[in-house]
Amino acid sequence: MNVNWDHVFEATRSLVTERCLLRPPTMDDVSHIFRMMSDENVTRYLGRFPMASEDEAVQQIQTYLTGFEEQRAVTWIICWRED
Repeated sequence: MNVNWDHVFEATRSLVTERCLLRPPTMDDVSHIFRMMSDENVTRYLGRFPMASEDEAVQQIQTYLTGFEEQRAVTWIICWRED
């Protein structure tokens, strides 16, 4: 059975709650992702080594975006909502 997931992926591109915005990552998030993923206190719980450069954050964002485009994964950046 071939299922068309287009509507599901489009509907989940971004979500808004009362206080938060869940949105796709962009290249503007590189420094934030690098700061988080280069911290040993964060990555030790994720089973991976800390990032060593912002280039790794760029590659990770590209992986997130490719996963969404290929309808394999939805990855969000969660931030406070700015009205």
